[in-house]
Amino acid sequence: MNLATARSANRAKEVGIRKTIGAMRGRLIAQFFSESILYAALSLLIALFTVWAMLPTFNQLAGKAITLSELLSTQFVLGMLGLVIIVGLGAGIYPAIYLTSFQPVEVLKGKVRAGFKSSGIRSFLVTLQFTISIVLIISTLIVFEQVDYLQNKNLGFSKENVLIIDNVNKLGVNKNAFKDILQRQEGINMVSYSQYVQPNIGNSSVFRPSGENAEDILLFIIQ
Repeated sequence: MNLATARSANRAKEVGIRKTIGAMRGRLIAQFFSESILYAALSLLIALFTVWAMLPTFNQLAGKAITLSELLSTQFVLGMLGLVIIVGLGAGIYPAIYLTSFQPVEVLKGKVRAGFKSSGIRSFLVTLQFTISIVLIISTLIVFEQVDYLQNKNLGFSKENVLIIDNVNKLGVNKNAFKDILQRQEGINMVSYSQYVQPNIGNSSVFRPSGENAEDILLFIIQ
């Protein structure tokens, strides 16, 4: 819509000439909407190409293994087509309705061009566009900081080269013997039992040690 507004004066002249030679308003409205939907479709193709190009970097950053084929599901494709139509109609509603409402005589005399110079619609759209851009940039920086925190935060224990064996409690009285056998194996530094698997937090509580100046301590139960 912002681009259409920037070119509105020239497009209004085009509309005036086409109306003069007999073009119907309905056909002009259909043309403007078709152009906007086409622009939205081209934008979608560029966005999909960008996603395809950046997907390996994103997977490496987020620790995922997402493929483009997984994204291009039937539901996703239908949603994107619907989004293209909605965005195209929204972006084309201004030139389609507003520009085609002028009389050819007013357009050809330059009255419409003079009116565009004093219109505040362009200023509003530019301000809105910059506001959205700033919000997106700030959101991107926040997400980047969160991902960096998740990847580099010290968890307080080493999560590398750790083997977890579930349901050891089913060994019953033999679990201590099983632990002793594991400890005698080369390459195993330490063996321990745990009721829960780290680092998930299942519950938390607050307790206060004894003493006059004792403060509340938040205790997390790992599960």
